[in-house]
Amino acid sequence: MATDYPGPDTQPFARYGSEPDTYSEKVTATPVRGHVLNQALQITLGDRNEAYGPPERNHKRIATVWNGYFQAKFGYCDLVNANDVAVLMALLKVARTLEDTYHEDNYVDAAAYLAIAAEIRSNE
Repeated sequence: MATDYPGPDTQPFARYGSEPDTYSEKVTATPVRGHVLNQALQITLGDRNEAYGPPERNHKRIATVWNGYFQAKFGYCDLVNANDVAVLMALLKVARTLEDTYHEDNYVDAAAYLAIAAEIRSNE
């Protein structure tokens, strides 16, 4: 199903010969960015969502486990919430990009985690 591209400026696509008609075509007009964002979209709405459940519920569960760990280790808890988990996981992926070898999945996962963080924050 084709979705209209939401952006108002179509000039960046002039170099491709003709303006793409759909959002999907516009995303694929920039191969690496489009691929990374499409992969992030697929994993957050598809496989991982099916495997682990809704992201907010899963990240709340992770926050509970992390807070339990902090309680046992440092004597305090309830510091981390679901949004923090998503942001910290994105930062983990960003840290992995500092390695010399390029691994696209780090960028895909970081984009996906930040999208999840945005969704969680928008529901607060």
